[in-house]
Amino acid sequence: TAWFQVATLAKKLDVDLWRYKTKSEGTLQTAVDWLMPYALKEKKWPFQQISPYNSADYYPVLLQAAKMYHDERYLANANKIKGDKDPLVELLYR
Repeated sequence: TAWFQVATLAKKLDVDLWRYKTKSEGTLQTAVDWLMPYALKEKKWPFQQISPYNSADYYPVLLQAAKMYHDERYLANANKIKGDKDPLVELLYR
């Protein structure tokens, strides 16, 4: 979420972090794709977790990813997430 906020702010300065690639070809999109099966509870999180993870926290990330990457797969996966949806998130990204 924080990186998406930074990318949104950077875009206002004509800096495109949405498509920025690291030397190892990592992008924000590859990070979203890597986290998606854990957020959707398709895979069990193998790492130590300080507090329980709430899948609903990933909902706005998927909506933004759908919008920024023009990929309906993110929207379809966002629709799979159960829980309370923030009305502001719905207004901004739906």
